[in-house]
Amino acid sequence: MSLKNLTYVEKEKDLDHVAAGLKGVLHNDNVSPEAKLHAAQELEHLGISVEVAGVDSSNTQERHTESHEAHVLGGYKATLNSTSKFARNHAHEVLETHGQTSSRSNAHVIGGYRAALANPRVSEAAKRNAEKSLRELGGI
Repeated sequence: MSLKNLTYVEKEKDLDHVAAGLKGVLHNDNVSPEAKLHAAQELEHLGISVEVAGVDSSNTQERHTESHEAHVLGGYKATLNSTSKFARNHAHEVLETHGQTSSRSNAHVIGGYRAALANPRVSEAAKRNAEKSLRELGGI
């Protein structure tokens, strides 16, 4: 939670407690470098300047960026299986731009449709839809 969004922190005494907690984060060996950097940033929002020893903020930011990109690409991969053709085409383009292929994802989708065809509990309408989708994906 960001201190910028805290509306209940109105008294200076409360801010002192918050600052003390954030300073405790900076000195705790069991806290990740990312958490220490975040605590330092929050202290700066309170007007308290601190230096975080042993934390390379550029490396932390780089890892955060890589993690964010992986999540975004994961979202595009999810789009491949459950949206309109326009959205799927866009997702394919984005993934190809980033060197990602959807072959593994398609293999899982094809496997799921084949399983639906073999499952006696699946309705006939669902089996027809699975068969149609398999033809479109080249799985039949």
